[in-house]
Amino acid sequence: MGAYWILRLAAIALRFTPPVAGLPEILTPDGAAEWAVNRIPLSREQALAESETRKAEYLAAGEDFFAPVGQAIPLSGEVGVRFSELHDVELILSALPWVSSAVVSGEVSRDVDAWLEIRDQL
Repeated sequence: MGAYWILRLAAIALRFTPPVAGLPEILTPDGAAEWAVNRIPLSREQALAESETRKAEYLAAGEDFFAPVGQAIPLSGEVGVRFSELHDVELILSALPWVSSAVVSGEVSRDVDAWLEIRDQL
């Protein structure tokens, strides 16, 4: 979640004309993108594999997989909510395009492009 918000703040800073002077490195496009990419919890291969597993689970799901229609949903500790690392990856990848075109560093740009290349496969 932190990487998403750092990217969002960096994207907002990009909108100012003239550019905001004296920004911390983490709020520059390069700094935010590098920080975010370094916090992605899965490798690209793991993210793709996890995505395939999730798709298979969804396709094989029975009625108990979905929230009941017209019934109250219990909000007790018995209900397990799973927020997977894949969700974290998807959240970060949804924000990377906001700064990707302004990244100057070749290394950071390559990392960002490699991640954005697989985004539509997740």
